[in-house]
Amino acid sequence: MSWRWLRAALSASMGAVLFSILMECTPVSAQTPNSAPPSEKRVAPQPVAPVSHDGVRYEAVPWAESRGTVAAFDAASGKQLWTAVIYPGRYDPGLERDVQDVFITKLALAADGASLEIENERGERFRLDLRTRAVSRAGN
Repeated sequence: MSWRWLRAALSASMGAVLFSILMECTPVSAQTPNSAPPSEKRVAPQPVAPVSHDGVRYEAVPWAESRGTVAAFDAASGKQLWTAVIYPGRYDPGLERDVQDVFITKLALAADGASLEIENERGERFRLDLRTRAVSRAGN
């Protein structure tokens, strides 16, 4: 038996052991070449149930530029009647936009039947007058 063969075999097995240890300590994204980097995009918001009142359906519009938008639709035809910006989107150009979006999380018809109560994921509450489309802050 040749000592060279034994030394080569031991080197190969030690190399395999070291390789497997390194692979366990290396993030998966770094192990696979040509793979996309891990995504840091935020998850899509949960759907907000629409509110229907007097033949009009009101919906939070998650795809709107400001993300704080409500749209009104004719319940019978589905035709969009109007949109109202409840709160503007404010963006820092140094950060990715999607992590700065603030989505509406709750729509409800107010007890007076004349306005919508709206809440966003920051816990901020607003009131939308359905006749005038005026927006005001509700008690936060």
